[in-house]
Parts: sequence; C-alpha cells; structure tokens
Amino acid sequence: MAASLLRGNAYVSGAASGIGRATAFALARHGANGLALSDLNGQTLENTGQEIQKEHPNVKVVCYILDVSNEESVVHVMSRVFKDFGRLTYAINNAGIQGGIKPTVLVEANIFQKALDVNLVGLWISQREQLKHMLTQELVDEGDHSKIRGVIVNTASMAGLIAGENVTPYIASKHGVVGATKGDAATYAKDGIRINCVCPGFIKTPMMPYDDATLSTIAQMVPMKRIAAPEEVASAIIFLASPLSSYLSGVALPIDGGFTTV
Repeated sequence: MAASLLRGNAYVSGAASGIGRATAFALARHGANGLALSDLNGQTLENTGQEIQKEHPNVKVVCYILDVSNEESVVHVMSRVFKDFGRLTYAINNAGIQGGIKPTVLVEANIFQKALDVNLVGLWISQREQLKHMLTQELVDEGDHSKIRGVIVNTASMAGLIAGENVTPYIASKHGVVGATKGDAATYAKDGIRINCVCPGFIKTPMMPYDDATLSTIAQMVPMKRIAAPEEVASAIIFLASPLSSYLSGVALPIDGGFTTV
C-alpha cells in the first residue's frame, strides 16, 4: 500500500544528510521511480545515493553536485535533471544553511546575504526552473479528484512563521521561503501544480550540532518534550507530495511538536 502513494520521478536538494537524506529514502520507499539527488557535499551525497540504490535496486538514482547559492549551478543541474529523467513529478527544495547565530549588530552583511542566497534565492531559482519544466508536462491523474503536472515541496522552518533571538538572517530567509511558496502556489495552482512548504521545528540534524544535555534542555521548551527525527519531517513531505494532500496548495505546515502553538 505504501509503495502506491507516489508515482513518478523526484528531485531532492540537500539530499546528503539530515531531512534531505531522510526524504530521499522515504520517496523511494513510497514508490518514486527515480531520484535526482543534489548537494554541495559530493562524497556524502554519493554515499547516500549508493545506500538508497542498495536498499531499492529498482529505483533509478542519479547524484548531482549543486551550489544552490549560484544561479548558474542551479540552472545547469536542473537542466541535467530534466534531461536525465524527463518528466519530474516531485521537486523537494530542501538545501539550506543556518546563517550567523549572533545579534544583528554583530552580523556582517555578507553573512546575511549568504543566508538569503542559499535559503531563499537559490530555492526560488530552483522553483522557477522546476515550474518552467512542469508547465510543459501533460496533466495526469493524481487520484480520484485531481490532475497534476507536478508537485513542489519546499523546506522552510518554524522560523518562517515566528521569530527568535539572534538568528535574524535565518528568520528573514525562511519567512521568504514561506512567501515564495505561497506566491507561486497562488499563481500556478490553476495549471495543476501544487506548491507547499514544511516548517520544521527542532530536528536532530547536522544543523543542530548540540550535545545531549543541550538538546534535552531544548526539548523541554517543546510541548511534546522531545526533539524530532528527520524521518518525521520526511513523512510530512511525503504527505504533501502525495494525492493525500490533493486539495492543499500554499500551505506552510509546522512540524514542531506544537512549539508554534504556545
């Protein structure tokens, strides 16, 4: 039953580790025929691709080195993906960085710019290229109620919905991701392209390089009293990619253990 949730090829950026890696495995597990995986960390990405291929030998897996902060790199990689896979049904734009963790008065402009370039501008350029390609694809049945040309799921953050101290570059970039998601969702829903984003809270990934004691302290701020695993975000991404969310577009879905409710 799980294998029938998805049909078609999928693209994932930031696929070498964390949420991207978990999402790549989940896409294969839930029925994706092919996986185009990108990341700046080439060796770790290759390791992820090989592990997925071993676990799912019938899934086509191709890895691409991508600097999402560079427009030429994004356009080049996306064009290769379209050439290698043809129809692209699912695009998961997940690559991101944390940015400077310090008060704004101590943040250099280049640090702020880098957070925007990676988390927002690079994601938007990726989405732009994906939209160009998806608009050329035929509408296909997604389920009983809808036809689609493609689905895009972006990784924002609960920092795209709320604020916190000393992470303004990250907050600004992730609020932008929510805006880019909603803006293009409103524009392209009529064309059979659904665009949504996930807003993860505290997730145990390389972007949270804290010791167990610190993680335990952070967990106490969350209503569920725990830090999430990347696989829990991946499951929500699968939901937004699948026909189970056929009438959802422009959604910014918090996956935060209830953090943004209190």
